[in-house]
This record gives sequence, C-alpha cells and structure tokens, in this order.
Amino acid sequence: MNIIIAESVGKKQQNPALLLVYSILCFYCLGAVMMINFCDYRSFDRIHENVTQVFGVFSRKVVLIYYVPAVLLCLCTASLWFYTPKTIPRWMFWASLLFSFSAVIIILFVLMPAQPYLVSKGFDGIIKNRLVPLGLYFQVIPAWLQAFLAFFILNAYFKNVNPFNRILFIGVFALVFYLVGADSVEKFINYPIWTVVCPADWLSFRASVPIAQFLSIYVVPGFFPIFLLVPMFWWRPQGITKTFVFIVLLPELWACIVTGNYFVPEIQEPLLKAYSLPLIEELIKDEFPLRSTALIMLIVVTAILFLRVARHSQGTVWNTVE
Repeated sequence: MNIIIAESVGKKQQNPALLLVYSILCFYCLGAVMMINFCDYRSFDRIHENVTQVFGVFSRKVVLIYYVPAVLLCLCTASLWFYTPKTIPRWMFWASLLFSFSAVIIILFVLMPAQPYLVSKGFDGIIKNRLVPLGLYFQVIPAWLQAFLAFFILNAYFKNVNPFNRILFIGVFALVFYLVGADSVEKFINYPIWTVVCPADWLSFRASVPIAQFLSIYVVPGFFPIFLLVPMFWWRPQGITKTFVFIVLLPELWACIVTGNYFVPEIQEPLLKAYSLPLIEELIKDEFPLRSTALIMLIVVTAILFLRVARHSQGTVWNTVE
C-alpha cells in the first residue's frame, strides 16, 4: 500500500494544512457574520408572533454555524504562531489573533448571555440597540480586517507564484469560502426559521432586507468566482491544470443554472408574494441534491488546489513510501 507524505524544505513551511484551515475559517466567518448582521438582524424586528419558536431555532443553530467556527478560528490563529513561514510578518498574526479574539469575547459575554432574553422577548428595541452596533464594531469590521490580513498572508505565502496568477487564485479561494459561510447561515439557520414564522409576519419579514442588499452580500459573491475562473484557463499557479479549473467551474455554473431556472422562479418569487409552508419544505428538500452537493464538490476541490499550489510554491518534496 502506497502512502503519500510531504516533507517541507524548512521547518517553518511544514504545515500548509494549518494555513489552509485558518484561511477557510477567516473567509467562512466573514460570510457568516455578513449574513447574520445585515440580513438576519435587519429582519428580526419584524417577528411579532411565534417569537419563542423563531428565536429558539436561531439560538440553537447559530452556535454550530457561527460561534464554534469563530472559536476555532481564534485557536487556529494562535496555533499558526508555531508554523509561520519567515516570509509572513509576525505582526499579521498578532493582528489577526486580536480580531478573532474580539469576536470570541462578544460571543461569550454578549451574544450567548443574550439568547434567553431573545427567545422570551424577541428582537425588541433593547436587544436590537445592543446587538446591532456591537455586531458592527466587534464582528463585522474585525472580520473584514481579518479577511484582508488573510489575503495578504496568502499573497506572501505564495510569493513564488506569478503575481497575476496568484491574485486570481486567492480571489477564487476567498470567494468560495465566503460563500460557504453565507450559505450555511441561509440554509441551516434561515430556512428552518422560515418554517416557524407566522404567516401574518411573513411579508413584512421578507421585505425587511432590500433585494439589492441581499444580492450584494450573498448572490454576487457566490457567482463572481465564475468571472475569475475563466481567465485561469490561461493564467493559473503551477500545480493547477485546466482540468482542475474546469472541475471548479462546473459546480459554479450548475448552481447558477439551477438557481436561475428553478429555485428563483418556482420557489423564491412565489414566497415574496405569500407565505407557503409546502414551498419552504420543498426548498429545503431540494436544496441538498440540487445545490449543496455542488457546493461540497467546490469546497473539496478548492482545498485540494490550495495544497497543490502550496506544494509547488513552497518547494515541498513529496515522497511515496511503501
């Protein structure tokens, strides 16, 4: 049985997998934070009935979808101190650790203690005036700063790659995992919430987030990698073949086609006009086979491409051992 192992040229370059996990969590948490703060919080004050059910779902789901990844990001950032390549300035990781730590502090000492009140009273003026500004200053802004730092860290880590090819690849990588974070909030938090929203609140609840805002936070970042992948057929880092580019492009195109031809006209547009529990249940039922499988494929292939680019750019020697 053959086992593939990797040996790095230097001690500081021995763990690209840890940098991969750190980068994934940075962009994932940014996507999740943007959806929670600019879509969920903007609509929660429209919930007047079924308060306990709606915010009970939110309080349970958000722990796994956002709180746990935020804590893991903080731990992962601290771990990177021991595996930092010399090409990456240490101050970047100190700054990144500060930003991730601020998000964890807010989770532990503000968001989680606020959950019982949220479930019993709803998103009233008191909780809204507290969570919205704190979310902006201690979650959204730090998450953006941390994502910019992650971009610069990857740019320094892949310094041996042609600059234009490098930027294209990092852009695709960042947008894919931003989408994963935003998509996780939409599918695993928002869709279950829709099933328990009172029909009397539905139209106001759905209209609370402007379509342009939703598109800019969720839809456009989700499909923009298509425009970056096309030039990668000609300009791409070493280690990525045209076949890999096509494999990444395929699920993006499939999601775009199935969303535009089925999910939007058959489900989302009717739900903008009236509440329909059967339509929401159909949305949840069809989501995994039609779109989530493509997203899983996108996640796996993008992670593999990261490790392939890291192998070539860092001069890692791969050996086959019996």
